[in-house]
Amino acid sequence: MASVKAWVEHWGYSYKFIDDSFFQQVPKWFYESVQGQRHLVSDLARLELASQYLSQGWDRVIWLDADVFICDIDNFTLASEHNYLLCRELWVTSRDNEIFFSDKVNNSVLVFCKNNKFLDFYRNACLRLIRSRQGTLRRTEIGTEFLTGIAHLLPLIETSVTFSPFLLSAFYHRDEKVIAAYLQRLSHPMQAINLCLTFRNTHYQNLLLTDDVFATVIDNVKNTG
Repeated sequence: MASVKAWVEHWGYSYKFIDDSFFQQVPKWFYESVQGQRHLVSDLARLELASQYLSQGWDRVIWLDADVFICDIDNFTLASEHNYLLCRELWVTSRDNEIFFSDKVNNSVLVFCKNNKFLDFYRNACLRLIRSRQGTLRRTEIGTEFLTGIAHLLPLIETSVTFSPFLLSAFYHRDEKVIAAYLQRLSHPMQAINLCLTFRNTHYQNLLLTDDVFATVIDNVKNTG
């Protein structure tokens, strides 16, 4: 979060850190329906907060996940002709020594300006999807899955990227071949990174993704290019 605070100060934005009270922003029935699943609660809670701030008179609300690291503070501006933005996700995996790229959309970084129509649409879609859903809910169901399904309709942030466990491992081990292939596939400079702390303290192959691993990844990103 230190990089986000530095970015906020650099650009003269107001900053608000939201603690675990964040998870109380959703309706009780929603929380119970998703059985308190933090990803699903978070997907809606960020929309509720954005709506609240806009209704209080703010011209623009920017949401950044707590695991977003801004690696180019001077140039990460989120300037756009659109009155809302979501985040492009280039998800990278490997199988049989071959790299696979998947284009998706996520909500790790969001921009909502006043009078945008998408915020209410997305919020209501989340509520309706959960209200009508039966059985086990996937943690990405109203986030990445839903947004990727309507990707062709959405204006996207291209300079904030997402590191899959495969990419975390590649940057940790400084696998120059993988890193070069990834950077070549990106359509814009890498200015911010969603580090995906969802995978914290889990194993990717023989690598345990500890805090030290994430710290090394950040250092290696700073030294890339």
